[in-house]
Amino acid sequence: MIAGEAPRALRGAAARAYGSPAAMSLGSLIVLSLSLGVAAWLFFMWTVKTGQYDDPEGPKYRMLEDDEGERKPSPPSKGDTSAHPSGGERDRGPERSP
Repeated sequence: MIAGEAPRALRGAAARAYGSPAAMSLGSLIVLSLSLGVAAWLFFMWTVKTGQYDDPEGPKYRMLEDDEGERKPSPPSKGDTSAHPSGGERDRGPERSP
């Protein structure tokens, strides 16, 4: 007897009980697909129950709103010139540039 091979008596009993090997594999594929379908349905029902689909439009508008606790940038102090050029260059706009 080869390892992994069932004896003839058991092979015959399995063939009579389940049909041909093609029918056994088809039956196992049907059971597998039904169980995956039920699992997907249960997952969908869980997402509906937990409110995943309540407001699909809200987050894209909510990100545009200002937060209540958001800090406004403070104006620079009078002695701080690091952000602005000094002297007359500060007043030059694009219309006066060479």
